[in-house]
Amino acid sequence: MFVRLTDHKDNPVWVNPIHVRAVRERSKYTEVVLPMNTSMGQVIVKIKQPAEEVVELLNAGMPEFLPFPPDDDSGGGGGLAGGAGAAALMG
Repeated sequence: MFVRLTDHKDNPVWVNPIHVRAVRERSKYTEVVLPMNTSMGQVIVKIKQPAEEVVELLNAGMPEFLPFPPDDDSGGGGGLAGGAGAAALMG
């Protein structure tokens, strides 16, 4: 399930919680880190909402059961390596 967030310019951003690598609290915004393929690295989206609210929304948007471990989207083989999908609050 996609989660609607608001970026730092008041634009809607739709995020699939399974692909979130990290949530980082900054002084004026919250960063949501999303993986890209190996040639692009990662995308950091600046979100207006506080980190605690972002993590609650992402956790609520996660499926209750995954019949398989999600790929880490790094292009390096996938499986359990990388652990994509867990939203971590980092300060």
